[in-house]
Parts: sequence; C-alpha cells; structure tokens
Amino acid sequence: MHARHRSAIILGVMALALFVVRWPLDNNMCNPKSWGESVQTKHRTVWKSWRPAPTEGTGVFTAIFRGGGGTPAIFAMLGGQRYLVANIMWDYSDTLFHQGKLYDMVYPMESTVTLNPSLTDAWSTYGWHLAWNIYSFTDDPIEKKRWQDAGRNVYIRAITANPKKPPHRFDLAWLYMQREGNYRKALNVLLPVVESDRFKPLTPAVKSDPTNLDAIQDRLWDPQRVGHALAIVYTKLGIFTGDWSYFEKALAVYQKCLQIDPAEKNTRGIISRLRSHLHDQQWLAEQQQTEAKVRANFGQTPIQFGAKMETLFPDGDTGLPDEEDSAL
Repeated sequence: MHARHRSAIILGVMALALFVVRWPLDNNMCNPKSWGESVQTKHRTVWKSWRPAPTEGTGVFTAIFRGGGGTPAIFAMLGGQRYLVANIMWDYSDTLFHQGKLYDMVYPMESTVTLNPSLTDAWSTYGWHLAWNIYSFTDDPIEKKRWQDAGRNVYIRAITANPKKPPHRFDLAWLYMQREGNYRKALNVLLPVVESDRFKPLTPAVKSDPTNLDAIQDRLWDPQRVGHALAIVYTKLGIFTGDWSYFEKALAVYQKCLQIDPAEKNTRGIISRLRSHLHDQQWLAEQQQTEAKVRANFGQTPIQFGAKMETLFPDGDTGLPDEEDSAL
C-alpha cells in the first residue's frame, strides 16, 4: 500500500476515534470547570469555585488538554497547527473573562504561552490577570501573595523566552514598582533596556511606517512607557533617600526620551516641573508624606526615609531571570 494511502487511513481512524470520544473528552478533560467539579465530586468536598494552582509551565499536550480548547484544538494540533491552537486557547480565555470566570482563565492562558511563547500580548495579559485581577478578587493575604508571585513568575518566564523584547521587562518592572514597591529591582530590570545598546528605541519614524511597525514594535522600547518608567524609578529613589543625584538621573532619562521624540509635550512638562523642585526640601518632605500613604494603602513595607538605597532595598535577588543576574 502506498505510504500516502496508509497515512490517510491512519489519520481517518484517529479522527473517527476522536469523534467517538468527543463528548466525554470535552466534558471531562478539556473543559476546566467540568474537570474541577469532577475532582470535587471524587473527593466529596463541598462545591466551591474551582481555583487551579498557578503553574510553572506545562508540556505541549498537557497544555491542550488543560487549556479547554476541546476537540477543535486537538484536531488542529494533529494537523500541525500549533499556533492555531494557541489562538483557540487565547480566544477561549477571553470568552471566560467576559463570563466573569477569572479562575477558569488560568489554564487557557498558560496553554497559549506554552504553545506560542512569542505572543507578547498573551504573556502581558496573563501576568496582569494573576497579579492584578485575581489578586484583587480575594481578601486572603496568603492567596494574594500566591497570585502575585505567580504573576511575577509569568513575567520572568516571558523574559527568558523572549530576551530581546522590552515589553516583558516593562511588565516585570511595573509589578516591582506597583505591587512590591521594590524600586531597586525595577531599576535592575529597566536600566539595561534604556541605558545600553542591547535594545533600540521606538522612534517617530518607525511609528509613521505602519507596514514596518507591526513586525518590530515589540522589539523596541517605547520612551513614553519604558523610558518614563525608569525616570519614575529614579524619582522615587530620590524621594526615599533624599539624594538629589537620583533626580538628576531622572532628568537625564527624560531628556533622552525627549531627544528620541522632540515633539512630545508631556515629557517637556515633566522636565520643567521636576527642575523647578530641585533642592526644594519642603517639596521633598511633601513627596515623602505622599509616598508613605501610598505604601500603606498598597500594603507595602514601610520605608525609613533618608536611608541609602542599599539599606532601603537590601542587595540579593536582582528580580531578573537567573541567567541575567551575572550581567549586573
């Protein structure tokens, strides 16, 4: 029998077998809610919302089964359409979001980044969903820390999988800034992007070319996001330590952003305001009072203002993937 005929017969038999088991497969393996309910029934626990544990990555086929794509995803995978399966999972997670099923979204999103690690928006949304959405959905401090750590790990994995993409580094730095209040870690993450030759900036010329923009924009750092974030980190460190040299560094970053895009009026305004407050001790005291309230509202560690950065944020974990620690 010809090899092509044998392959066609084998695929036909597999398709028929999948069709026969379609309903139990979809209901018990490829539907996260049904899977969770069956586990609860087996252990005879009281019904409650299914909350999957944060995962540290899965195998390809595990990603399909857990993701909830069901029979369409399996057929697509058998046809070699890995990225198509990722898109199915991505769309499915969006459907769950609009249904208010925040916990059920975890596995489809994990499946998406497992099957297509180059999908920038999926990584960004996945980490945000864990560290912001689900984090805010629970009042349990232990659960909050669990989901915050899970979101941070997603961003670190994203950097490891896509080391040349600045957006993942911005996401991680923003988590350190907003969720943990650790500006030293945020500095470690952003500094190599803005102040080295490893990454190129997003210029007005690139923005004006839509045919080229889609292909390269996630490999460039945006002055209005990444550049301004680094300047904010320097400004915060200046407020915490009372060291005016950090404000000078912030101004230097803003100036660099302005050189990249001279038409940006917002950057000009920030530079003007910051310069007007240099060495203004009353303004510094007001900023310290504001930061103390912000840290209290976010449940972050209180800071003894005026100490050195090494005292405020003890040396140790850089906040970056392990393979990048040695570069600092």
